[in-house]
Amino acid sequence: MRLRWTRLALAQSREIVEYIERESPRAASHVVKTIRDQVMTLIAYPAIGRTGTVESKHGFWRLLGGEELFVPFAEFPWFRDAPIGKLTEVELPSPQHLYWPTLDIDLAVASIRHPEEFPLVSRAGV
Repeated sequence: MRLRWTRLALAQSREIVEYIERESPRAASHVVKTIRDQVMTLIAYPAIGRTGTVESKHGFWRLLGGEELFVPFAEFPWFRDAPIGKLTEVELPSPQHLYWPTLDIDLAVASIRHPEEFPLVSRAGV
């Protein structure tokens, strides 16, 4: 993800920091560090804070509890052509198992976290 700051956002953040700095330079420094850390988190995890499913051209993000799981189309190609509506219809039969009933796809959560440990097997058309 690439983040672009608008001129207005930069100007407002400078004003906020300068205002805080007048009372406490240490607090202003803490605010700057907190903002920088949060921006870096947003860049690293662009779907953070979103609920449900977020799709990109490389795969989709699925929020499971407090964890974001990325399901890459390269590893799970049967999701590639599915409309977003079908990707969002997912059930949790158990804490470590996801099931998309409209697509008739079920996956172990571990296979999403570590796809290299689970060989790709599809019985489509059988």
